[in-house]
Amino acid sequence: MALLTLKDVSYFYEGTHNGICDISFEAEKGDFIAVVGKNGAGKSTLLNLLSGIYSPQHGSITCSPKLTYHDLGISPQKQSIDWYLNVRDNIMLGAVLTGLSKKESQAATDSISEILDLTDFYTRSPDSLSGGQQQRVQVARALVHKPEIMILDEPTAGLDYRYSHGLFEYLKEKCFDEKKLALVSSHDLGMLEDYCNKILFLNQGQQFYFGSMQDFLSAHQLTREITISFSGEMSDTLKKELIDQGAKLEEQTVSFIESSVDLNCIIGKLLAEVSITSMGSERLGLKEIMMQEEETENA
Repeated sequence: MALLTLKDVSYFYEGTHNGICDISFEAEKGDFIAVVGKNGAGKSTLLNLLSGIYSPQHGSITCSPKLTYHDLGISPQKQSIDWYLNVRDNIMLGAVLTGLSKKESQAATDSISEILDLTDFYTRSPDSLSGGQQQRVQVARALVHKPEIMILDEPTAGLDYRYSHGLFEYLKEKCFDEKKLALVSSHDLGMLEDYCNKILFLNQGQQFYFGSMQDFLSAHQLTREITISFSGEMSDTLKKELIDQGAKLEEQTVSFIESSVDLNCIIGKLLAEVSITSMGSERLGLKEIMMQEEETENA
């Protein structure tokens, strides 16, 4: 049985058409799900619904009957730490509120603080920390009680690579080894691509894709970005023609998505005006694939 099931879930903000519509998927133990989409696609709205901050206006969200609200670990995009508590007490509060004893809460706090490198800040107040350090405190409080379902909205905001990598390694271990469930949104699409085994792709509040990350990337494995370097002066007419076809022009280079143009035609037109010095290709990553799909969907 799925840990989490959404069926035709919709939610719209009052007086607007902004929100999400008819979202349906099942999430199971061991799923590490990337929730992706451009700004305004509905990522935070969905995660707020899963967190219980909002209630669906249509459809249903159900969890395994074995789980309770204490089995959730929630880190919203908007900071929710308590400014009147020091760092240690902020994190420990996350454990105490789920019913752990004082001794268990202290041990759990020390464990997650060690992972997120927060023990040196135990006696500090949150307002004396940097934005990235505050973010780590919030994430630590969400994860301190080792929840079965982890819902993290932009958990790496303000974090450098070291801490982002460490957090994703931790989540990977929890999902793949301990069979917990994580749903994570992040602008760090490279990190999501490297670590997550499933992807939920939202576009304008609609569910564009849900399934295996590998299958999603493999479906685009023949799609490449071509970059051509050249010497010489290109005419304004050719520049406009290339831009109209979706090419990106930079100093002495032109790049484009292979599947969107006639490669031989472009090479012929370039050779008529300039000298091609090199040409290379690179498989698209998650970021480029998302941009391409959104442009196709909105065309």
